[in-house]
Amino acid sequence: MNDLSDLSPPAAAAQRATEAGHGVLAVGRPWVQFEGWVLKESGALTGGWHLRYFVVSGDRLEYFREEKVKLEPKPGESASTFLASLSLDQTNVVCIANSNASPPPKERQLQEGDVIIGINGEPCVGRPAGETLAEALSSGPATCVVLRPKGRIALHGATAVSGGPRKGGGHMLTVSVNDSSSRRSKYNLVCADERLCAGWIASIKEAIAASAMEEIKTALSQALSLRALQETPGLEPEAPPLQPQRPASPAVPPRPSSAGPKVGTPRRSASYNSNLSSLEEARVRYWTIDKQQQSSVRSRSSSGASDKQFEV
Repeated sequence: MNDLSDLSPPAAAAQRATEAGHGVLAVGRPWVQFEGWVLKESGALTGGWHLRYFVVSGDRLEYFREEKVKLEPKPGESASTFLASLSLDQTNVVCIANSNASPPPKERQLQEGDVIIGINGEPCVGRPAGETLAEALSSGPATCVVLRPKGRIALHGATAVSGGPRKGGGHMLTVSVNDSSSRRSKYNLVCADERLCAGWIASIKEAIAASAMEEIKTALSQALSLRALQETPGLEPEAPPLQPQRPASPAVPPRPSSAGPKVGTPRRSASYNSNLSSLEEARVRYWTIDKQQQSSVRSRSSSGASDKQFEV
């Protein structure tokens, strides 16, 4: 399908649910802001336009492709046994896939993330598909019309602008992304009319702003956590390692001085002064005795010399 007017009955039912305000994936998912069928320009060299179901989910764009999957139980296998390993949520999104689908290739089986919007050509949007699928399988094979996830577009740092009317019909908008991991930097989309285009642009811009706020909230949360850690009692910053200290040299008593105390210095104690006097007296006594001994030796030597002269 390459035209917004070329919708299958299940796809048209999904579009009507979207226009009614409850959509296909918005039920129970408050982060889904806008959804609907949009023409997407192919990224291949050949170009062309392809019909995709787009969803503004949180801080990104997700898009799905309509596909058909044939389910056929094995001979003698009941529908309940065949569906035992299949689990659907409240919006018919496949949570646990059944590996018994036919034909064998994986791309022709139900996969996790598929959204069942029709069974045997009849829409099942807005009502549980499990009972309808079991009833259909009880009488033979069943063909499910699903929305299969095909890609995601990160909206952080992106821009969305209107491109005006398209010659082939519809209204264009361009989403430019700032994601290095994305294979493309620009996506050209076509909505059914200008009103829908304005709704898409407003929702995409709101998602872009929300993604920027998430980054700010993350930075604030980290800053508050760091501050709380610093203010927690008992948690102090780690002290630097102590440097080894050299052992202190033993204290050397001051050398006594024979000079009297200087002006302004503390006076010596009485015991220190008495000891100093005793040392001075002993020095004088030793000097006197030494002088006397030297005089006695000189006198004896002189008398011995005179005696020898007399004998000669």
